[in-house]
Amino acid sequence: MEKLGLGYESLRKINKRIIFLTITGFGSSGPLSSYAGYDMIAQAMSGLADANGYLDGSPKVNAMSLDYSAAMMGLASILAALYVRQRTGEGQSVDISLHDVGLIYAQHLIGQNMCGMKYQSGNRRQAFAPFSVYRSLDGYAVVAIDEQHRWAAFLKSIGKIELLDKESLSSPAARVKNYDEVDEIVSSWAKDLPTEQVVRTVTAAGGASCPVKKIPELLNDQHARFRGMLGEKELPQGKVPYVGSALKLSSTPGRVETLGPEIGSDTSYVLKDILGYTEDRVRELKSCQVIA
Repeated sequence: MEKLGLGYESLRKINKRIIFLTITGFGSSGPLSSYAGYDMIAQAMSGLADANGYLDGSPKVNAMSLDYSAAMMGLASILAALYVRQRTGEGQSVDISLHDVGLIYAQHLIGQNMCGMKYQSGNRRQAFAPFSVYRSLDGYAVVAIDEQHRWAAFLKSIGKIELLDKESLSSPAARVKNYDEVDEIVSSWAKDLPTEQVVRTVTAAGGASCPVKKIPELLNDQHARFRGMLGEKELPQGKVPYVGSALKLSSTPGRVETLGPEIGSDTSYVLKDILGYTEDRVRELKSCQVIA
C-alpha cells in the first residue's frame, strides 16, 4: 500500500479520523518485516509447530489457526480504535502480525519450558492427567479429569479402585509427572469400548469427555444447528451448506445474508456505474477476454 501511495500516513493527511489496519506475517517493523506472511511460516517461527508436535519430536502445523486469530485480533483492535476515536476525534494505524499472535498462544508453553515441564506433548495437556485424546473401539474420545475426587470416581467406575493407593497416582501433580502410566490405564480401558460409553463413563464420574468428531459429521451437529452455526442456502446449483456467525449479540446478532456473489456478477456494475465505461467498451473487453 505504501508503494501505491495509499499507506496510513498518506491517507491520514486526507482524513485524520481514518483507522488503517494491516495484517502481515511479521508486522511492519523489525528485521523479519519483509518475510512472507503465510500461516505455516508464523506457526513455525513462533514455536507453535514445535509445541504441537508429535511425541517423536516431529513438528505439527495446525490448519490456518493464526490466519483466523490475526483477523480477530484485527477486529478487536479496530473496535478499540473506534472507541478511542469517539473520545479524541482521531484515528490510528493498527499493525497486526501473525507471528505476534503466535507468540501470544505460545506464552504458556514458554512458561512450561522455564519450569522444566515438557511442552511438546502431542494431545496431552500438562496441567492435569488424564487430559488427552484416547482411541476407542469406533473412534477417539477426549478424556479430561482434573481433581482427585473425580479421578477416584473414575477409577471406581472402571473397576480399578485399587490404583488409588499408588503413590504415583495420588494427586493431580503426581499423575502429570507419571503421564505415561496414566495414559496406559485410560488407553487399555477405552480401546475396547464404544466412544459413547467412554464419554458416558467419564462424565458420570465428574470428568469432561466428548467424541472427536470428523469434519463430515459436523453438518449433522444438532447443537450447532440450534445455535445457528450451520445451515443451508438455496442457490442455482442446489443447497449449499454454510457456517454461521459466532457473534451472538442480543440486539444485533451476526448473521449470514449471502454466501457471496457469483464470479463476475459485479463486473458490469463496477465498470459502468463506478468507472463510467460505455456498454461498447465493456463488450470490447469481453471480446478480448480481459474480463469474463
